[in-house]
Amino acid sequence: MKRALAVAWRDLKRAAGAPVGIILMLLVPLLLTGIMGLSFGSRQRPARVPRLRLLVLDRDGAFISQFITSGLRQERLTEFVDPVFVGEEGVDLIRKGKASALLIIPAGFSDSVLTGRRTFLELVKNPGERFLPVVAEHGVRLLATGLDAVALLLEDELAAIS
Repeated sequence: MKRALAVAWRDLKRAAGAPVGIILMLLVPLLLTGIMGLSFGSRQRPARVPRLRLLVLDRDGAFISQFITSGLRQERLTEFVDPVFVGEEGVDLIRKGKASALLIIPAGFSDSVLTGRRTFLELVKNPGERFLPVVAEHGVRLLATGLDAVALLLEDELAAIS
């Protein structure tokens, strides 16, 4: 214990000789906190986080696509995402700019995931918006990565189920 205290004391004496590093280490988080506070408002006037309006066209309707659509209905996610489940009219709605993005789950998607065949999720972004379609793209990429990881992890079990 004495040795650890001696090493700590020596490091503190060395740091006291050149305090600029310690001061910067303490100021950077405070500076970043101030910038975030200025960017997102104060308690008196909190900034309103825009909700992502996401159209979902489920052409599959099977197990995995139902898992995705039920996940989009979760209360904690709906604070940030406004999922609207549409039919084929969703393509026209996204062309008219009525949403930030349109997620299309193709027919046979669940079967492809369960059997290990290559498949895709299609995301059509609204070109009239800049930020929210990118958020949707990252969310769909995260979903695809998660599904891929589960499919690889449970490859033998999924083959037995299908």
